[in-house]
Amino acid sequence: MADLSLPASNIKRIVTNKLTELQGADGKKIQVSKDALLALGEAAKVFIHYVCADGWDKCKDKKKQTLTPDEIFRALEDTGLSAYVSKADLEQALAAFKAQSGKKGRGAGKKRAREEDDDDAGDDE
Repeated sequence: MADLSLPASNIKRIVTNKLTELQGADGKKIQVSKDALLALGEAAKVFIHYVCADGWDKCKDKKKQTLTPDEIFRALEDTGLSAYVSKADLEQALAAFKAQSGKKGRGAGKKRAREEDDDDAGDDE
């Protein structure tokens, strides 16, 4: 079976950023034990599995083959987990992700177009 663990470095970064935000600006370095990070990673994995399974059930009910953010939002609401996660925050994060993904895609397309133009210029010789 494949390792389904979340990257420890990502978990640590998320946890320390949140704890620093909650602590305020008193300047103390935040320490989190490896066991606490492991426990949080497992909890996050369970959360993902639970929401994903509920969202997938919604897809199957509609005879869909693609899990979309709408099913995830509904799964969060139906499971009672929306009290912990704001739909507005999730939609904002999704929009930011799409904007960032779009920038990468457009940039790659421009680079490819420049390379094709350079290749075409070389054909005239």
